[in-house]
Amino acid sequence: MKKYKLTDECKEVDGVKVYRIEALKDFGNVLTGDLGGFIEKESNLSQAGHAWVSGRARVSGSARVSGSAWVDGHACVSGSAWVGGSARVDGGAQVSGDACVSGSACVSGSARVDGHAQVSGGAQVSGGAQVSGDAWVSGSACVSGSARVSGSARVRGSARVDGHACVSGSAWVGGSARVDGHAQVSGGAQVSGDACVSGSALINDLDDYITISPIGSEGGVLTAFKDKNKSITVTRGCFLGSIAEFAEAVKTTHKNNKHAQLYNLAIEMIKARLAIGE
Repeated sequence: MKKYKLTDECKEVDGVKVYRIEALKDFGNVLTGDLGGFIEKESNLSQAGHAWVSGRARVSGSARVSGSAWVDGHACVSGSAWVGGSARVDGGAQVSGDACVSGSACVSGSARVDGHAQVSGGAQVSGGAQVSGDAWVSGSACVSGSARVSGSARVRGSARVDGHACVSGSAWVGGSARVDGHAQVSGGAQVSGDACVSGSALINDLDDYITISPIGSEGGVLTAFKDKNKSITVTRGCFLGSIAEFAEAVKTTHKNNKHAQLYNLAIEMIKARLAIGE
């Protein structure tokens, strides 16, 4: 027995006619007679499993929703996109092209996933974020705000990319790393561990940043990177500033204790690694 049918209620969006669906039996959280969202044709939503389209959401083209996936709100799934597993697409999110959202991933807000991009595992793409090209977002990674992940970039692990940050090319961000602000990570750069790259960072390869840990009285992580002004920016805890400002903050806070001595050694290492004057 089929789990749903197309009703006579329809609307036309961008030249495509889509039809309201109605449940024919109980499954998952759906009850017999429940009205769902809109699909163009039966192949858009599997008759097997607990997959469902609800609210004002719509699925069209050659797009498919299967497994226990749920498309809700005003979300739109189109092109040849696939939403499967127990993934969720809601809010005003759009999944198009040949994009794939699977596992328990969630795409929400006004986020967009297109091209051949993949969002899998427990990853989340939200806000006004965009994932495109051949990019992958996986694990428990989060891409939010107005961030962009494109090209063949990878964001995985528990990494976070937000703000207006951009990860592109064949770069990848993993571990518990965070990339935010207006930072750009591109080329073949790899940002991982507990690194925090923010501000106006410009990272194209491994020689453009360094992390040092544990360091300081709290045993935290010190991250330094090249920025768009061809200078060095340092982040440590709530501190974000130039390497000269960081040196002054160390002097003010730690005087000449053992933490100051280690920080000063780290500063020299940063200068040598990034090869940029103060």
